[in-house]
Amino acid sequence: MKWWVIGGVVLAIVSVLIIRTGLQPCAWLDIACKYSGCLCTLKHESSVTSIAFSPDGTTLASGLGNGTVWLWRMADRTLIRILRPTTSTSILSVAFSPDGKILAWGSEDGSLQLWRVDEGAPLYILKAHTAAIRSVAFSPDGKTLASGSMDGTVRLWQVSDGVLL
Repeated sequence: MKWWVIGGVVLAIVSVLIIRTGLQPCAWLDIACKYSGCLCTLKHESSVTSIAFSPDGTTLASGLGNGTVWLWRMADRTLIRILRPTTSTSILSVAFSPDGKILAWGSEDGSLQLWRVDEGAPLYILKAHTAAIRSVAFSPDGKTLASGSMDGTVRLWQVSDGVLL
């Protein structure tokens, strides 16, 4: 039997609880959270590959392996919107603009997307890199977006019009 300790919980014991109680295999996370002190578990339909809080902390964006982005209202942990990008490849990095109005993400297919958070609508969809985008970040003033890729490049984009700088 293998033993792992995550958040102070011994997972081998949790595995025994799952077998003896007949809980679903993913239920171990809920059990682990009860004992490790996490606040809650936000259930998703696919693997979560990236997360980011809005600057004011009211919204959490989850980038998923199925190519969707989920927006959660943190006050009541409610799913408020699922963004369905033009790509169906994994969302590998998500970031909010400093004012929280724009959400950017990079995908496994090298596309970079900027969406209006309030409307849930695309602002720009750019074929930005020749390989997966692993990191996106806004400048503090929100005028520039950086994207980092497995193609070995970092590219800087002007947020106002989506032009490569």
